[in-house]
Amino acid sequence: MSGRIEKPRSRKSNERDALRSFIALHGQDAEMPCTYCFDHQLKCRLADVSRLLAQQKKLDDAEEKAKERLVKLQVQLS
Repeated sequence: MSGRIEKPRSRKSNERDALRSFIALHGQDAEMPCTYCFDHQLKCRLADVSRLLAQQKKLDDAEEKAKERLVKLQVQLS
């Protein structure tokens, strides 16, 4: 044991790790690599967040319409 105090990982490091794992799971290969990936000869992967947000909005709208139909049907039954 060296007697040194171990510093905890920074919040920024944890955020970078979370982003890296998210892109690994949900990322798609980019048609045009970013400057960093191009300069370092890396395969560029980007998370298509706009697609996920559009899908979430579509699901929310469908849920709202289903709730409205359910309320109408309950009114008709009573």
